[in-house]
Amino acid sequence: MDIFLDNGPELIEALAEHRRRVEQLEQALLARDGGYLARWIAEASENRRRVLADAYPDPGALQRVIVHVPDRPGRRSQALPRRSARSGSTSRTSSCGTSRPSAAAY
Repeated sequence: MDIFLDNGPELIEALAEHRRRVEQLEQALLARDGGYLARWIAEASENRRRVLADAYPDPGALQRVIVHVPDRPGRRSQALPRRSARSGSTSRTSSCGTSRPSAAAY
């Protein structure tokens, strides 16, 4: 708890910035502003790339899985792997874009 209290002003500032960014996203969604959403997604992609580059100096150790999912409701669940009945395991893509076995595979 002390870490939060000791860093209260910095946390308040970071939360205010986060709140501002979420409100911008909400407004873009309400306005159906595809340009803003495209820039927001590109920024997130660049941030993810930078975090991965900092964490993994050798990008050869990473695998990136890209799955095209048509823009239709319900299609995402059809594109994701299903759990194997025999082994009880599956592979999945983490939020950072690296492919790894699920915990059930261990």
